[in-house]
Amino acid sequence: MADTDFLNKVVSGDAFTNSEKEARAPFKIDSLVYAGEGKKIKGDDLYKIIQETKAKNVPVASLLHKLPNTDSQIIVTPGPGVVEQTPRSGGKNNK
Repeated sequence: MADTDFLNKVVSGDAFTNSEKEARAPFKIDSLVYAGEGKKIKGDDLYKIIQETKAKNVPVASLLHKLPNTDSQIIVTPGPGVVEQTPRSGGKNNK
């Protein structure tokens, strides 16, 4: 799968778990929303997006593009369910 396809799958909610399973989630998704130059973000618009995400059971990141007069940035990092790798020690040459 291409990196773009994978990222789209993550942001759309197909590749992460529900909030009840947050402790095992493979991804942590942070969403940043910026108002355009000289514009404001209406609380009602943001509230509608949050309600829609709850109704559709999708992450907020997948619907932020619907907010008028805004730019958004989605940051995907390893979630708490990802085990931290132990560094390798030695190899064939270290006896």
